This record gives sequence, C-alpha cells and structure tokens, in this order.
Amino acid sequence: MRKAIAIAAVTALVGMGGMTASLAAHADTMPPPVGTETTLGVQGGALTLTAADSALFDSISAGQSSAGGQLGVITVTDMRAELDGTWTASAVASDFANTDVPAAAVIPATDLTYSPGAPTAHSGNATFGYGADAQMDNSASVIAYTTDDEIGVASVSWNPTVSIAVPSDVVAGTYVGTITHSLA
Repeated sequence: MRKAIAIAAVTALVGMGGMTASLAAHADTMPPPVGTETTLGVQGGALTLTAADSALFDSISAGQSSAGGQLGVITVTDMRAELDGTWTASAVASDFANTDVPAAAVIPATDLTYSPGAPTAHSGNATFGYGADAQMDNSASVIAYTTDDEIGVASVSWNPTVSIAVPSDVVAGTYVGTITHSLA
C-alpha cells in the first residue's frame, strides 16, 4: 500500500509540473492587456464679483475732520478654470451728496481713501495681491485686488475700509455716495 501512495504522490507532482509547463507555454500566446482611452470634459464657469448692497458708517459730530468704516465683504470667485488666469478688481467712488439739504456742497470722491486690507478668506491655486491705500476719484479707479497666476478655480474675499476726510464746510445731514467695484 505504501508503494501505491508513493506512486500516486509522484504522479500528482509530475502532473502538476506538466500543468505549469502547459500554462507557461500558453502565457506567450495570451493577448496583451487592452487600454480604453477615456475622455472627460471640464467646462469653465464665470468670473463673478459680489459686494454688500449698502454700508452705514458711524455718524460724526460737526467739526470732526474724519469719518469712515468698512464696506462689507467683497468676493471675487473665478470659476473659469484657466491656466494662468488673470483679473483685476478695482473701485471707484462718486461724490457724497447731502440728501437732507440738496443745495449743500458735496463731499468730493477725492476726499475718500480706499484701503483693501488683507484677505478675509481665499481658496484655490493663486497668489492674490492687494492694492495700496489710495485716494479715490469719480473718474479713475483704484486697484483693490489682483491675480495673474491663477490655476483652475479660486476665490478671494476682503473687507475694505474707506476713510473720509470731511471738509470743514459740510452741512448737517445724511451724505450718500456710491463705491462701485468692477472686474477687468
């Protein structure tokens, strides 16, 4: 009986060796792997700017020479998904007119100083730069924020401060003006 078991074991080992040799011989005739070219489209979106609808600065007393405050958060979101995307956000001011006494002299836009300040939030692959504190004007804009190396989608937010040099000839009342942000 020992002979029969030994013969069966040897036969099994020889059979497995033959099977391995047979598989190895077939490996050379197997077809190569096949790749599937796959395509994905990425559509860019819009470049947008959002700003608060209004800002209310603290009232000042007659004789004070300065006023101002923060405008609220301004956000630029660039969904264009460009390589080396660029944009510049700028601001321009109107004169501030007295709505209670329309005949009163205006506070000219040139009496306003725009300070963009550091970003309050940012995301994406971009380097954002902000403009220096600058005297405003109603005919020329000041730089608020820029980027020129944006890759893909990115956004930045800031809360600018506007300082007003109040002229000595202001008349009591509510002065209203507009600060307009735009993108180029």
